[in-house]
This record gives sequence, structure tokens and C-alpha cells, in this order.
Amino acid sequence: MPHLGGPSQRLTQSAGMNAYPTWGPNGESVYNISDGGQNRSETWGIWRIAVDRKTARRKEAATEVFVRNGSKFLHPKFVAGGKNLTYAAMEPKTDIWVGESDALEKGTIAVRGLNPVLSPDGQTIYFVGERPDQQGVFAINRSGDKSSLRKITDLKPLSRELSLSPDGQLLALLGHDGRRLGIFLTPTAGGAARLVDEFATSDAVVPVWSPDGNWLAYTVDKQLIRMARDGRLREPLATVYRWQGRTIRWSPDGKHLAGFADKSPSATNEMSGVYVCPLPIRPEKRSRRTAKSR
Repeated sequence: MPHLGGPSQRLTQSAGMNAYPTWGPNGESVYNISDGGQNRSETWGIWRIAVDRKTARRKEAATEVFVRNGSKFLHPKFVAGGKNLTYAAMEPKTDIWVGESDALEKGTIAVRGLNPVLSPDGQTIYFVGERPDQQGVFAINRSGDKSSLRKITDLKPLSRELSLSPDGQLLALLGHDGRRLGIFLTPTAGGAARLVDEFATSDAVVPVWSPDGNWLAYTVDKQLIRMARDGRLREPLATVYRWQGRTIRWSPDGKHLAGFADKSPSATNEMSGVYVCPLPIRPEKRSRRTAKSR
């Protein structure tokens, strides 16, 4: 927009990250940080937009100038009379610690990664790879023995969370296999990931296992949903204006679901809060002989 005021022209219009704009040396282009429309991406690159100074409009589509997988660039700026482009960078480095619950201060680093989940027997750590050369979901022994490291799936959770079934046999996650977006189940012992519910957009869908391991609960399109482990039964349970998917929890007996929600667009403090949903009771199947005799 004109520096003295006036109508503005939009240069970017895409999902995800577009920020930190700065003028190029010749004043005919704008450089900015972008994830290239990949919402919630862990990689932010430097992009260039050619601009018509007279109309303030974009001349052509934005082009990527510089990117490094797994790095987030910030604050691009030209120095030395426009000869050099400087920037800040955030390099991921997250360590997974393991320790006794009553002596966490004595914990040790097991592996580098994100979002660890411990197996029911406490012997295996499942985690999301962090380094550019370690993308996907992995498993490693609790001791961090590198010889025990193995890949579970190439899928990377889009909502970051991993959900491990109570029996430790399946991991549930929101992922994209290059063709389809949705909830996938992947065996912890290894094997192909199986799509059980497909979505059109990548909302923060976080599947949560029921205590008995027979159901998954999650929110999508304002709905709280319960889905059977095999994916054959999908039940919408409650609809509100907005659920906070990461807050969904099962009651210990598996008969209720609770989560934080806004009930309406103009939710007041009285309308926003924790909502509890009792689950429909599904009748147990009876054999033909028993049903006939009754």
C-alpha cells in the first residue's frame, strides 16, 4: 500500500505461513518467508514476488529462492547495498528423555525426535523423526540402544500426535500418503499403514483410543466422532461450533467422552468450556439359538 495511505493490494493468498516481507534491492520485488502453502509445515523457505510498482500488483506467481528441509527461516534482510541477503534460522533439535517417574532429574537422553509414546510394557519408545534424513515414525528401545532403532512408517503425523492402542499393536495418526489425507492405522510390528477415514482438508484431527482399544474418538468438521477399530462403523456423536481436538479424552470406563468446545460463534465464558458426551450403548450380539429360545 502507499506509504502515505491508500488502497492496499494483496500479494499472497494461500494456506499456511506467509510472513516477514522485505523489499528487494531494486524495489521491484518483495521477499518473504513462506511454507509454500503446506499448512503446519516444519520447513519455511525464502520466496520472491515480482511487483509492479505503479499498480502495486503481483506480476507473476511467487517463486522459491532458498529452502533447507527441516529449517525455518526468519527475518530476511538485504545488506551491503543489496548485495547480500541475510536471515535468521531455527534448526530443530529435540531430545527425548527417559527416567523413572519418581526420579526424573536422573533421566537420560534416549534419542533425538518428537512426540514420544511409551509402549504398554514400558520397553519401547515410538516417536516422530525430526531430522531431514529421519522423516516418519520410529521405534527404539527405552535404553536408547541405536541398534534397536527401526522405522514404523514413512507417514509423518500432520497434527504431530501419535496415539498408541492400549494393546500396543497399532498407532493411529493423521497423515498423508501422497494421495490421500486421513486417519491411518499402522502396525507397530511393521507393515503397511491402512487408511480408515479420509478427509478433504488437514484440520488438527487427533485420534484418541478408547480404554478397551475398540474405538477411536476424534473431531472433524465441528463433529465429535467415534469410529470402530476396523473402520467399518463411524458414529457422529455431537456437533458444536468448534471442538478443540487435542482436548478429547475418554472416561476410564469408556462410557463418556469429554473435550473443550465453543458452542457457538459468539461463545461467552458460559458457553465455552468442557462438554461431556455420553456414548450410545451398542447391544451385544446374541447367537441365533439364544435369540430363538427367548
